[in-house]
Amino acid sequence: MEETKVLQKTKEEKKRLQEIQKQERKKRHKRNVKMISACLVTGTALGVYSFYRKKKSKMMETQNDISLEKYYDAFFEAKKIELTGKDTEKITLRACFGAILLKLDIDQPKEIIIELESIMSGILIQIPENIKFCMEQKGIMTKTANQVQESDSEDTPTIYIEVKGICSGICVRSIPLENE
Repeated sequence: MEETKVLQKTKEEKKRLQEIQKQERKKRHKRNVKMISACLVTGTALGVYSFYRKKKSKMMETQNDISLEKYYDAFFEAKKIELTGKDTEKITLRACFGAILLKLDIDQPKEIIIELESIMSGILIQIPENIKFCMEQKGIMTKTANQVQESDSEDTPTIYIEVKGICSGICVRSIPLENE
């Protein structure tokens, strides 16, 4: 008699354990479905945003040929930009999870304003040697490195850089002019 009670208890415990396991599987399944659907929605939203962002970026970059204000955008990509000539007054760089290398090869530089907006990106700016340089930084967890050999003369033009960044690294270096 006691053996049957023990067997009934073990069968009941087994059923209860199976019931609990079944409920846990359902919970995991629901959680996995929610996680997958959230990833799909996020991926789709990022894809649509990226498509329109690249479209806008191409439109803005086509205007760079005409305008004195240059605009460059790096959204989940790396860009190398080389600017030569005297037709630049303002440069706007925007990077989101990307990288930008901006090389200014200007023989007779004038005052140039460079605006940087960066989110978790790396930006390297190479400017000609012996130029005055001024950088203003506003950001959270953003590191700026100044590796510029500045000019001592007062008649030398200045490059102004305004940095707005979150979790980014910005480095400004001076490069020697090739025509000297």
